[in-house]
Amino acid sequence: MSDSKKAPRLSRRVVTWAAQGTLVAMLAAGTIGYASANKRITVEHNGTDVVVTTLGATVADALNSAGITPAEGEIVAPSLTSRIHDGDEIAVRMVSAQADVVRTDVATRSEQRGPLREVTVVIDGKSQKVNTTATTVRGALQDLSVVLDEASVVEPGLDDELADAATITVSQATTATVTTTEKVDFAVTKKQDSTLAKGKKVVETKGVAGQRVTTYQVTEVDGKEVSRTQIASGVTKQAVDQVVRVGTMEKSTTSSSSGGSSTSVPKSSPVSAGSARAIAKDMVGDDEQFACLDALWQRESGWRVTAANSSSGAYGIPQALPGSKMASAGSDWRTSAATQIKWGLGYIKGRYGTPCGAWSFFKSHNWY
Repeated sequence: MSDSKKAPRLSRRVVTWAAQGTLVAMLAAGTIGYASANKRITVEHNGTDVVVTTLGATVADALNSAGITPAEGEIVAPSLTSRIHDGDEIAVRMVSAQADVVRTDVATRSEQRGPLREVTVVIDGKSQKVNTTATTVRGALQDLSVVLDEASVVEPGLDDELADAATITVSQATTATVTTTEKVDFAVTKKQDSTLAKGKKVVETKGVAGQRVTTYQVTEVDGKEVSRTQIASGVTKQAVDQVVRVGTMEKSTTSSSSGGSSTSVPKSSPVSAGSARAIAKDMVGDDEQFACLDALWQRESGWRVTAANSSSGAYGIPQALPGSKMASAGSDWRTSAATQIKWGLGYIKGRYGTPCGAWSFFKSHNWY
């Protein structure tokens, strides 16, 4: 039996689709984390390099930051609307027979990567087909402007090569602390008891289950558990062993020899109807067991309902000590033979199993 409680989540989803239908992005080179929006761009303007830092997103933004306005007859590579990345190079040159060289010598990273290919990007279960010239998963996510944080899980890996018709999945991992409570089973100890009939079992001490509390760190990806690590465990309640007494006393038998016969079970005298002995015999139901009970209580009280031991305080037919214990069997315990016998048989059953078990114990201890 166990229950489970989750502590508040330690991380949250931060990957979302952009409002324009594209993917919002930020990816640090070689790591997953927060990236700066600043980009360092080199602009070659008719043979002169100008290094500019810009927050802009396009070639036009970078040229504006550099204070360069292309003149008539100048060509810009890549185009003014192309997206830029940190470290890109932009060329602004006059049109000539060498114009095509501009597009091959000076280009953005995405243009250098390879042919245009279509890939499917899935984020939080939502998918979109996009085109990219990247050759790796990392490059594709950079080109597509995907924001990743420390909890992002990307498949395939960021440095895996990008194949045609590939599917890139970006999921979010969340970590929570979960505490469970489990039952600790109790052990069972058996003790042999010669005062109980063989095979008879009596529970002396009832077992009580213990309790163990265990704390786990659980990681989920898109709501599905992917790992569970135990971080603490301890028993908060010790189990109590159950103690069972198992009888070993052989059933009494009558033996005979040429010299006569004898029995380990005492002989019982005739029972008068309506007497306390008659009530007890009806309750016991077995002649042999009644004979043992008859001998036991004859020795204890002579079957007298009001028998009282002034030195010990024992009272009644079974000599309950104190006599008030018999109130559990009836409020008339002081005067009712039936109530006293009912209590006495219950006591014998719980402690010795049978009247003969009690009689056997009495013979060796002179009390029961």
